[in-house]
Amino acid sequence: MPYTFVPWQNQSEDRVPSEVVGSAHYLASQRGFLYHQAYSKYNQAYFDRARDFSFLVYEGESLAAIVFANTVRNEGIGYFNAPVGVFMPSSGVRGTPAISESSDALSGFDEIYKSILAHLIEIARKEKLKHILLREPLEVSSSLAFSKIRIVENVEGWCDLNESEEDLLRHMRKSYRSLINWGRRSLDLQLVSSAKPDKEAFMAFKALHIEVAGRQTRSDQTWQLQYEAICENHSYLILARLEGRLVAGNLIVCGNDEAYYGVGVNDRELFHDKKGIGHWPLVAAIFEAKRRGHKTFNLGNVGPTFENEKERDIGFFKKGFTDRMQSANTALFEIR
Repeated sequence: MPYTFVPWQNQSEDRVPSEVVGSAHYLASQRGFLYHQAYSKYNQAYFDRARDFSFLVYEGESLAAIVFANTVRNEGIGYFNAPVGVFMPSSGVRGTPAISESSDALSGFDEIYKSILAHLIEIARKEKLKHILLREPLEVSSSLAFSKIRIVENVEGWCDLNESEEDLLRHMRKSYRSLINWGRRSLDLQLVSSAKPDKEAFMAFKALHIEVAGRQTRSDQTWQLQYEAICENHSYLILARLEGRLVAGNLIVCGNDEAYYGVGVNDRELFHDKKGIGHWPLVAAIFEAKRRGHKTFNLGNVGPTFENEKERDIGFFKKGFTDRMQSANTALFEIR
């Protein structure tokens, strides 16, 4: 039976059809942070010129898949600078099949996926876009309409929050232990959450970020949306003070199952002086995710591909908090 594609606007909760919100497909998409409804509000503000190409896939009258897609820098199709998300009931948090899927289920996914890919190509050609950014690896036929495929290899670090705090610490870099212990003794931590909102503390975090970056890197609206996400229980913030002065902070973004290391900032001078100002606050953020009932904590990209030395340094820092890695490869398909 041929598939039917129905456009939908994934920009606000009141635009998501009620029959979609209650579907296993949509629930699968909300497990992680990247395609979560709350995070899309922030992305719409940050990528203010993104055009939404999201659509629903039906097989007859049955919902077969949900696709999250929009423009990437007005040059191609992805999802807010990330790969297109394709969700079925048992999809993983990134929109690819779950590892435990049977071969029959995977072949069914491939059949739907190829139809979705053909539809994305049709959209790209109509909109005169050059490429499509997808999650890799996926068994996709390159004969459809692609002249070139470029794979970007990366891995994400992650923590299994089903483990005890003691076991989580055992997975961390040995050289971090003394720095974590120093932070426990020396830093005063504050949790900003929906249960403990504090706009003044959040604005101090924003000010520290601007000070460390040397400029304001994004709009006031994005900061306001991040604070609203905290108040709506979609994020939380861990702040660290040394002798009364704010020196570090971590903003954690939450999906239903996954917590993600969204924004981190550390006083640069103290950090380079080998003070462990950033280590204990991040450990505390991981422990808080466990307390909140999340299943995993995603530290984000830890290499090997980085755009600059700053990203490389951040990746090395994050990699020290776990020895668990998962593929985060992407594939850029250039359209003929």
